[in-house]
Amino acid sequence: MSELLIKILEKINSEDNIYKICTDLKISINQFNYYLSILKNNYFYNFTRFGSRNGNIILKDSPKKAGILSNNNMTRILSIPNNQEKDYIRTVFISDLHIGSTSGCTKEFLQQVYKYCNENNIHLIFCNGDWIDGINEKGEQLYKDPRNQAEELINVIPFDNNICVIGVEGDHDYNLCNFNFNFESYIQRYRSDIIILGNNTAKVAMGKDYFEIFHKRPKIEEIKKLLCFSGHLHKFSMDRFTSSDSSVSFLNVGVPSASTIFNSIPSCLMVTFELNNGLIKNIYTKQLISINSNLEPINEITQIVRKRN
Repeated sequence: MSELLIKILEKINSEDNIYKICTDLKISINQFNYYLSILKNNYFYNFTRFGSRNGNIILKDSPKKAGILSNNNMTRILSIPNNQEKDYIRTVFISDLHIGSTSGCTKEFLQQVYKYCNENNIHLIFCNGDWIDGINEKGEQLYKDPRNQAEELINVIPFDNNICVIGVEGDHDYNLCNFNFNFESYIQRYRSDIIILGNNTAKVAMGKDYFEIFHKRPKIEEIKKLLCFSGHLHKFSMDRFTSSDSSVSFLNVGVPSASTIFNSIPSCLMVTFELNNGLIKNIYTKQLISINSNLEPINEITQIVRKRN
């Protein structure tokens, strides 16, 4: 094993975040991912990316060890003490950016989102899919080639070492597999601060609990936990589902669109999770819209998240 690979392993084992590893070793994120592939293919390491509440992304090996979630479509929010009686975690949710469309999300709006996060000590942004417009024959596009759209996405999403973006692919992203273009792999190659967990649905662990994120609004039989967030409909909503025997109530939060395809003003959600003893008890949501180059709240709602018996 080369000296550089040994240094990379040492920094991973020390739980240095990806940005710090690349900076200290003077390598690009593209080179870093190449060296990870060598460690995986030649030395049988199996790394999983973890997003932390402070915005850092770290890697861990051997995901089957106790306490580490091994599902490829799950990421854990680290640094939340399970024995803490009460904790509050503030996040921002965005969805349906449709970069490449003439009505897609703008760089200016995303800069406002990042500014809001920095001003409110928020380090986690979740995205519910449709990052790019993809192969869309219905609307007008700035870029027809999805590769150009993905490149533009990388350019318009600000980079902040203290902010991690976690999300899923939507239908406009995932359908590109049919055109020999893997959107998830492309983003991972160039941006260490963005984690895409797979197509349409994923689970996000928080403390001892977890919630689900979807692109399309889930059906009752698709929901595994009591709280989920979905995009696709381009509007903010709060919906309760009840199980067939009426014993369980599920909450789905519809995340508004950051584009102006169906709305005149882009929008996002600030979501505060209240945890009691590591379990999500309540969520507090604010719908934010762009007014005079700043994000201002227009809806504030509190919802109780009930647990299964």
